[in-house]
Amino acid sequence: MKKLISKLLLFPILLSFCACSKEKPEETGPVVPAQLVATEEDRAALDATYAGKTLRYGEMHNHTKSSVRADGQRTLQQWKDEMTRLKMDFAFILDHEQSQHMYHSDWDDSFFIGGTEPGTVITDSKARQKNLDYGLLFSDAAALESLIEKWSHKFKIYRSAEEHAKYTPHLPGIFFPSVNFTTEEFGQFAEDAYAAGGLLVHLHPRASHSYLMSDDPLDYYFADYTGMEITTGFNGNMMFPSNEEAYQIWDALLKAGKKVWATAGSDSHRLPDYSGLTAMYTTNDHKDDYMATVRAGNMAPGWIGIRMNINGTAMGGETDFTGQRLQFSVGDIYNPGVTHTYDRGELPYIKGHSYSVELYDETGLLMEAEIDPLSMNYFAFDCNADAKYYRVVVWDSSARIRIGVSNPIWNTAAG
Repeated sequence: MKKLISKLLLFPILLSFCACSKEKPEETGPVVPAQLVATEEDRAALDATYAGKTLRYGEMHNHTKSSVRADGQRTLQQWKDEMTRLKMDFAFILDHEQSQHMYHSDWDDSFFIGGTEPGTVITDSKARQKNLDYGLLFSDAAALESLIEKWSHKFKIYRSAEEHAKYTPHLPGIFFPSVNFTTEEFGQFAEDAYAAGGLLVHLHPRASHSYLMSDDPLDYYFADYTGMEITTGFNGNMMFPSNEEAYQIWDALLKAGKKVWATAGSDSHRLPDYSGLTAMYTTNDHKDDYMATVRAGNMAPGWIGIRMNINGTAMGGETDFTGQRLQFSVGDIYNPGVTHTYDRGELPYIKGHSYSVELYDETGLLMEAEIDPLSMNYFAFDCNADAKYYRVVVWDSSARIRIGVSNPIWNTAAG
């Protein structure tokens, strides 16, 4: 009888143990170091700086079949159709040495931002190879044309078949063959482009040995508030050797105190693909909003959304770091669910891979943390009043490939 009572008393305990043993272990999110934990106030401050803005993905270096001079292989309409399929929001169309494509009847201000890609030789450069290609990014054709008119002492400008029989434009706009510059001239030209509402970007700086080739990063610098293409998509990924070299040049320029923004682009002459994406937050899906965001440096080359804030100053901006906190978020990775036509690789998001974010200043890596790329991950960090800038890098840790690079926020108080 005592044995039976003992068993009956033990039975509920056994049931309780069995029930507990079947419970799933508590799920935990990515591990965040204590120095990077964001408070509710941090989240609110970051969200306020980006209030009303939507994450959009697109391309910043492309070519189409939009005029006689253009060397792309697909029409603007074909681009719009494929961009819709790939869930891409915008594309900068940089057809070579012209503005004519920006007048095409298929041009759509909610898809396309204009510009052009000339080339040049920097005649007095110390580089072993002095050639380079550059993009002039402009949302307004007239502003681009005015810049070229201002530099008509350098450029020969063609407007009609009568002026130049070889190039017969069927559209308004201009065609202007590439010209050479000195270093000083090119720097002034870049500053004039920015003053005119555009942005000059040094395209695929290390794509081949036919372009500017130097061991001195300063040979790649011409003016502040310009761009450098650190990812050219036709090379496959952000860690392809020429892309890695471009990234290291950009990093060296930042450390030297140069205010140069990182950009990316596929340089596609066919249909769009996502090999050289850029992520940015804009209020509207319109060329002027995209252009304003790029001119502020508030864009991140790569396949994942990045936001940064210090005291109301967003990524790409300048502010005093004294007594401030940096807030930043990464997430909502580009995940279209379909592969692009040329299928140069896997989708940007790979299920089962681990992802992480790193925080840098001019001295190097400061902190790192795991992230969930499909959601929004918030972080915060007490600013060092002497730091020159902060920027973040996002990794596919499993593949050890960079998938996102922020532009910096610079410290106005740093020496």
